[in-house]
Amino acid sequence: MSDVTVRDAKNRLTELARRVEAGEAVVVTPRARLAPARLAGLSLGSRHNLAMSRG
Repeated sequence: MSDVTVRDAKNRLTELARRVEAGEAVVVTPRARLAPARLAGLSLGSRHNLAMSRG
């Protein structure tokens, strides 16, 4: 798991997204934790429903 600042996450978003897709968890300090859905316990349908409910 890697920790990055919000500024670093903005500047390296594509790289971080690829790392998460590859299975790595990334913590954006102090705001969020990005993890592949299988690590977060969400199915594809659950992710879709969650995204749709947030608009």
